[in-house]
Amino acid sequence: MKSHIKRYFVEGLAHASYIVVNGPHSVVVDPKRDIDDYIAFARSKDSEIVAILNTHPHADFASGFQELTSLTGASIHTSHFAPVTYDHTPSRDGDIIKFGDAQIRILETPGHSPDSLSFLLEEDENPVAIFTGDLLFVGDVGRPDLRDADEDPNLLAKKLYDSLFNKVMNLPDEVLVYPAHGAGSLCGRAISSAPFSTVG
Repeated sequence: MKSHIKRYFVEGLAHASYIVVNGPHSVVVDPKRDIDDYIAFARSKDSEIVAILNTHPHADFASGFQELTSLTGASIHTSHFAPVTYDHTPSRDGDIIKFGDAQIRILETPGHSPDSLSFLLEEDENPVAIFTGDLLFVGDVGRPDLRDADEDPNLLAKKLYDSLFNKVMNLPDEVLVYPAHGAGSLCGRAISSAPFSTVG
């Protein structure tokens, strides 16, 4: 893999976020509140943060994405289904975000929430890693009963199954899986402490 993926883990929240550096450009996935780490890491690699990717609106931690975009000018990408009022690029299934020599392919993966996205990192048009948010963890899947009281959990469970088996599990076995939570999160019951896994 040509891209450099750096994980940041907030122990008390069991929240994982990532910066992906590919040459002169970087993207940040599900940023934590304290954004200094991303800025410092990008600078250390002579890379500019050009996009901030939100897998879904998070209710379990405060994100620093708005401050990060105001400091860097990076675009914010959130699902077109998300009921948000901040300035963002409404992202849809199949959209492409190019950075450096790599690209992120947007996958709509509802289940944990109706507006969940996953971000597929591709190099030379080949999938190498996927950032699954709260859809898929190491050792468990996301819970469909946490976020929306208005959304039928049974319908979300069906969407979760469809997202997992018709989108994520169709990827090559060697694709790396980077979730938004690790062990200790309420978003899943059997989440492993391993930082990442593979599809297969």
